[in-house]
Amino acid sequence: MFLKVGILLMALGISLFAIGGIVIQKTGLMIVDVQDRDRHIFLPIPMIFVNSVLHFAPVATRINMPDEINRNYGAVQAATQELINCPDGPLVEVSSPRENVLIEKRGGNLIVDVKSDREKVFLQIPIQASGKAIAQLSNFKSPTD
Repeated sequence: MFLKVGILLMALGISLFAIGGIVIQKTGLMIVDVQDRDRHIFLPIPMIFVNSVLHFAPVATRINMPDEINRNYGAVQAATQELINCPDGPLVEVSSPRENVLIEKRGGNLIVDVKSDREKVFLQIPIQASGKAIAQLSNFKSPTD
């Protein structure tokens, strides 16, 4: 009896883990990797969590979104869609003796890679999911409304 319950619980756990992996793979994973001489911060953040927090958390009273985002929401969504359709490759590349900045599209992600004498910053932002986050942010009204 206990063996059957154990196997059932293990199968349920594996199923939930697999479903979670599929959801994260479909919605994207934002990666924040910041490294300086003293610290290294690495945060893989599933975009489903970002969108869920924006949808359910009572943050609307704390966020002051510029009116330009609300007015230009259609243009932001169109730019997001066009960026998805663009071929992979560098969008911005800046090099100097002390730092290098690369912003590129790789797959369905926008990559920001900054390397300087003092620090390294790497961001991977899923383009499709960030468009959804911007859509939710555009629904917030500024406190003066």
